Amino acid sequence: MEFTNCYKVSIDKTIKPATFLPIPSSEHKTVEAAYKSFVAWPKSLVIPDSKVPQITSAEHKEKQNKKAKKSFITVNQLKTPKHTRSTSNKKNNNLDDA
Repeated sequence: MEFTNCYKVSIDKTIKPATFLPIPSSEHKTVEAAYKSFVAWPKSLVIPDSKVPQITSAEHKEKQNKKAKKSFITVNQLKTPKHTRSTSNKKNNNLDDA
């Protein structure tokens, strides 16, 4: 049997233990028998929990990185400008003193 459209899931809680697995194995035929073990489960029957982090393939991550806009900040942009008086102001002040 081909498992390309399946996830490897662990059954941590049973609601209806006597329910047959969608893809039975030689070891497990029911949800109860598969409790605390891993089984193949069709992707179409899996609803991801928002609390569980999504695991993605390296290929998917690479595509996401290519789509993301890259922005760069130079070191000069990080420095705050110094507030200095211009030379023309200094000249005007020196003339006033004379």
